[in-house]
Amino acid sequence: MVGRLALRTWLAAILAGGLLTTGAGAAQADPGSTRAGAGGAQGGSAVASARDAAGPSIQAVDYYEIRPRHSDRCLDVANASIAHNTQVVQGNCWGGANQRWRWIAVGNGYYEIRPQHSGKCLDVAHASNAHGASVVQGDCWGGTNQHWRFVNLGNGFYEIRARHSDRCLDVANASIAHGAYVVQGTCWGGTNQHWRLVYAGTWG
Repeated sequence: MVGRLALRTWLAAILAGGLLTTGAGAAQADPGSTRAGAGGAQGGSAVASARDAAGPSIQAVDYYEIRPRHSDRCLDVANASIAHNTQVVQGNCWGGANQRWRWIAVGNGYYEIRPQHSGKCLDVAHASNAHGASVVQGDCWGGTNQHWRFVNLGNGFYEIRARHSDRCLDVANASIAHGAYVVQGTCWGGTNQHWRLVYAGTWG
């Protein structure tokens, strides 16, 4: 696991580079805009090198909303269920613990992604390789269908790809509706496959 000091250092770097949106103003900000960090920095070659090398390495106790570019809704465990195999959807952002997510590094640039309310893992159901396979929360067991990597798009957004299939986290049919299913899809560059991270708070 990446050390806490390294995570904090990298988090500070990406905040300075404007890759994460924090605070109440997030909803009003243009999704592609940058934000000045401490000292008014807007990034630079050192920050770019760090983020490209490491991906979004975030403290395990820090939680984030994960928002698709096309709708700016939140990645959401339906009905705040704590059950294994519950469908993950996009939902209206309301600050619930079922919409706050943390990262746990598992090595080689991959992470488990866990919602705060259940501590389960973001999971491609049945470890399917198929386009359109459901994304659920599942009991964490270390499978590659629960390991995700972040592909930096350079504009404050990421593709989030499943290790077992290398497909993209995707809002089905590019729907903007509350409750639309999240699936894995063939990566094609659509904004329903581009995700940004919005700081949602820190818990012990």
